[in-house]
Amino acid sequence: MKQLFPALALILSLLLFLVSCGAPSDQNPVVNQKPKFVSATPSNGATDVATDTTLSWVFTDPENDPLTYEVRISTDKNNLGEFTKTLQSSYKPALVSSTTYYWEVRSSDGKNTTSSGILSFSTVIGPPKKPELLAPVNGMQKVDHRSVDFYWRCTDPDPRIVFELYLDGQKKVETSRTNYTLYNLEPGKEYEWYVVAKNRAGTNQSDKFKFTTAMAENRSPTVPIVVSPPDGAQSVGIPVTLEWRCEDPDQDPLQFDVYLNNQMVTQNLSVTTFLLTDLIPNTTYKWFVFARDGNNDPVKSPEWTFTTKGIPNRPPEKPYDPSPQPGRVLNETDVVLTWNCSDPDGDKLFYDLYFGESSNPPLVRENIETNSAFIQNLQIGRKYYWKVVAKDGSDETEGDLWYFFVLPPSGGSKLLVLTQNGTYHLDALNVSSPTIQKIMDETGQSIYCYDQNIYVLGEKLIIKTNDATAVNEQFSGNKIIVSELEPILRIVAGELYACISDGSTMKILNVRDPYNVYEVSSITGQNINSIFVQDSKVYLCDENKLRIIEAVIPGNPEIVGEYTLDSALGQAVDVFVVGETAYLVSENRLLKLDLSNPSAVTKEREFDLEGTARRVYYDSGFVFALTSEKLYKLDDAFQSVISTNLENGTVLLVRSGYIYLGTINQVRIMDLNLELIKDVDTSTVIDMCFF
Repeated sequence: MKQLFPALALILSLLLFLVSCGAPSDQNPVVNQKPKFVSATPSNGATDVATDTTLSWVFTDPENDPLTYEVRISTDKNNLGEFTKTLQSSYKPALVSSTTYYWEVRSSDGKNTTSSGILSFSTVIGPPKKPELLAPVNGMQKVDHRSVDFYWRCTDPDPRIVFELYLDGQKKVETSRTNYTLYNLEPGKEYEWYVVAKNRAGTNQSDKFKFTTAMAENRSPTVPIVVSPPDGAQSVGIPVTLEWRCEDPDQDPLQFDVYLNNQMVTQNLSVTTFLLTDLIPNTTYKWFVFARDGNNDPVKSPEWTFTTKGIPNRPPEKPYDPSPQPGRVLNETDVVLTWNCSDPDGDKLFYDLYFGESSNPPLVRENIETNSAFIQNLQIGRKYYWKVVAKDGSDETEGDLWYFFVLPPSGGSKLLVLTQNGTYHLDALNVSSPTIQKIMDETGQSIYCYDQNIYVLGEKLIIKTNDATAVNEQFSGNKIIVSELEPILRIVAGELYACISDGSTMKILNVRDPYNVYEVSSITGQNINSIFVQDSKVYLCDENKLRIIEAVIPGNPEIVGEYTLDSALGQAVDVFVVGETAYLVSENRLLKLDLSNPSAVTKEREFDLEGTARRVYYDSGFVFALTSEKLYKLDDAFQSVISTNLENGTVLLVRSGYIYLGTINQVRIMDLNLELIKDVDTSTVIDMCFF
């Protein structure tokens, strides 16, 4: 037994030593580490997220501790609402389309918590909201049938939303505005109206409202206005022709009674002039007229005076010293016109102002007694002409024709210009002195810019980025357009495609990585002259057809429609698409096509072109067509047409009131009146695009 005690003591000492070695020290305790946030789906800033998306996230824990999660989501970044607790690494919220959401996930291992930070995503664009009709209100009576203003309200995040206004079931207009005016409706009639909102995801129709127009009532003639001699005119030669202006809003025939010095000198005149012969020289006369339409009381004019001349009259001097100076470029849409003029006899002068967009401007102001006029609401991108006629009551003198431009304050645009000896950057933000700089020696057949990357296609595909230039000799062709081929109801995040043509084939290339370009699909053609991309559709001018390709799945494009030109029109040369309308030029014709039903495209109107067509463009509400002989500008109805001779045009672009034309040796900058603003010398221009 005595021998047992030493052994037990030894064992006990050993156990105490082992325990003391394994226990944590107060000076070096073990610290639990926080979970780490790795990723979340959808990614931060994602767009076009489907409304049935399930949110998911990844956190890791250094000790592999079990994790719990708290998730918050809201449309208000500053108020994400209450936490939802879950053991799962996913959560499916109720989402609505066309909305931006903010969300946060917090992960806990029981001791520490880590946040993902506030993330965001936007759901896929959905159909527009239901338009709200504002005026005329439902049931409104006695609406002026001559002019009815329609107003509605509709909020939608898609900037490409358009509205169709229907009156008694007939579409009257398609517009991006939320108001429209219709003129000359039937008096005393009940009308029904509604609005259809459309975006790329669908349509939505408003309620239907009714209103009744007022019965037509006879209206009195307008108050007569003096034309000649102007009120207060001096040295008026004898005989004197009195002239005035008067209109009847109901187009009733008018009759006039003329009074001179309060005595009637004629009555029941059906014209607005009367000749006075038996007048005394150097005498002041007072005169006025009564206007009658046979239905209302006569309308009396103001009383006017003139003084006959006593000695031979000399005409006024020619108006001079105009402001703005001829040829000046203005950035404002309001302008004060001023001029100077004198009369050798010291007679009081009156001025007629002629102003407009043609070189033969119409009369807009009459008998102005000062040498200035205020003109408002001019249009950006226009050239305006004006002249002044000075009158002294007996004679008149016409001034010179002056002009000025109204252009955007920021000037023009930045362009990439592909020429036969390289690629240039043309900066026309200051149209009076644009600059041009060579940026690449490489050339080709077609150029396009997307997100600051430059794509040049010719015998090879060249992609210039901010960092370097990638060259791919596998692909060649004569036309390139780069697009996301944006799908409507799904997401292809980060993908970018180039539609190229080599004449017989249209290929879709994935160009997300400039150094790893590869083909995803192709469409065989016969003679593809032009390509146009809008959203997920590609439009091909292929021989004598316009072919419509649906490329929402770029790897499997589908031909969904086509329009065949008759033999007299020749080949399809170029196309520009706006919404559901295509503007197509064949060899000698401009066509407007309705694309609302791609499987049955219809022609709305056509216009004969002089020369062989080369390009077509649409901007600022006008259609522009370039041929081998002319440049045309037409309104959307192909009715208001102006053109200019141009035999060396190769490329056409239009933006913000400016026309950019590539020629065999220049880039020509013009205004919307087809007037030259500036020529920039280059070698032969092959293609251009906005930068």
